[in-house]
Amino acid sequence: MNISNGVDTPKKEKTFVVSLKGVAPWISQVRYNKDEKDLKLYFTIIVGDETGLHKSEIAQLPLEATSLPALSGRLLTKLELLEGKNLYMAAISKNEWQECQASTQALKEGVRHVQDYIGEQASLLLLYEEPGSPHPKGLLWTKRKEFQETVQNIGTGLQKGDWTLLSFPNQKIEAIPSRIRQTL
Repeated sequence: MNISNGVDTPKKEKTFVVSLKGVAPWISQVRYNKDEKDLKLYFTIIVGDETGLHKSEIAQLPLEATSLPALSGRLLTKLELLEGKNLYMAAISKNEWQECQASTQALKEGVRHVQDYIGEQASLLLLYEEPGSPHPKGLLWTKRKEFQETVQNIGTGLQKGDWTLLSFPNQKIEAIPSRIRQTL
């Protein structure tokens, strides 16, 4: 499964594409069911000989993908692209962290999901507040040294390769994104 970059629509919604590669020759119809929380896709498949040239039988199979962890979903919905910088940024408050029942492991999974979404050419900055932590933290992944230097000037950071672990003492998480936008 491949999730391509979202596109803003006039209503400030984001459109995502889910691509299932190599299955088109066997799919004759796609439909969906949606409720408040879940989306189910139903594919009508062609069942026949190996060549797939005729429909000897049609079966409808529900596709139930592994659900996206709550923190990953929240990060994807809050993702913002800084125009001209190819930098994606999201900020998660302490309340949102708790609502998602997040943990360090959930953050690692969330980073992986977001990186799959934005691709390897873009930079990523995630800001978050963990319960019990006295100040906001952040994770920056970038190949651009100027981003690492700039963000570390706003907070403090520990760098390892393309990764920077950040801390923002005496700052409010709500103010950090605008400071970063202004500085970059």
